[in-house]
Amino acid sequence: MFRQIKVIYLGFISLLIGMRVTAQNFFAPAVTLDYPRKKKPMEHNFRGMVDLIPPDCVICYQCIKICPTAALFLSHTQKVEAEKKVKEITKFTFNAELCCFCGLCDEICPTDAIFMNKLYEVSAFSHDQILSIDLMNPNKYKHLDSNYSLDAEINDNKLRTVGIAPKPAPAAAAVAPAAGASPANPAAPAAPGPTTSTATETKPADGGPTTNPTTENKQPS
Repeated sequence: MFRQIKVIYLGFISLLIGMRVTAQNFFAPAVTLDYPRKKKPMEHNFRGMVDLIPPDCVICYQCIKICPTAALFLSHTQKVEAEKKVKEITKFTFNAELCCFCGLCDEICPTDAIFMNKLYEVSAFSHDQILSIDLMNPNKYKHLDSNYSLDAEINDNKLRTVGIAPKPAPAAAAVAPAAGASPANPAAPAAPGPTTSTATETKPADGGPTTNPTTENKQPS
């Protein structure tokens, strides 16, 4: 009898504790999003998929050498334009299955051509869609996210990129004076030198007093 009453009493107390937690969260603001209609923006240090700005790539192969999982592949060809040797990318692919998202390729790139974007939805309908992603294609991730935009990712990457010093503005070229024109600051004429004097001592033949005539040498003005 007393045992049943104790069980009912403890169950009622447990119900009140649970209702108290429910009441506290019932009037609290929602902390979840209506996904996928609403998506939370990623932080600046988030590392998503590997992205590329093709015109900025100098084909230095630094990203290929530093990648610990060999997730990147790059090949190029060399041709002559205007009597100069020019390198051109023939293939640049990214294997998302091998990538460990360490961001080393982003850090070592000297021109910031390769970077980690904010794309975090990497589910695909086919396994082949994430094995060999063409980084030269501006719509490379449209099959993973229809809202993907390369221009938006590039602008976001510029806002969070640090350590790149801006190039100084070119110095203005000096303008040569026209023929026959006098210079703006002509040289001043040389100042006259100090006056010097020399004394010579002469003695008359008749034994008179010695005289010291002074001769002055002055420079003409």
